[in-house]
Amino acid sequence: MHETDEKKQIETWLREVFSELGLLSNDTDPDFFEIGGSSLTAIKLIGKVDSTYGEYALPPVDLFERPKLSMIAETICANAANFQQSA
Repeated sequence: MHETDEKKQIETWLREVFSELGLLSNDTDPDFFEIGGSSLTAIKLIGKVDSTYGEYALPPVDLFERPKLSMIAETICANAANFQQSA
């Protein structure tokens, strides 16, 4: 799969997860914390990412430093690819 297609797929998945966590936004690139994300929802999000894309696909520090949906998707995409290469 092309990296851009994979990132778009992850962004779609993240929008669904954000909604499941009660984080709703009409913004095309919402900021996790600006739409109501907290440390508790961050833990839940990271757990969902780990179970779907592999452990350490979204390190907590990256979520706090790059909280926009597109940035989170980029991080997951890059780290998931690295995880698959090392497996």
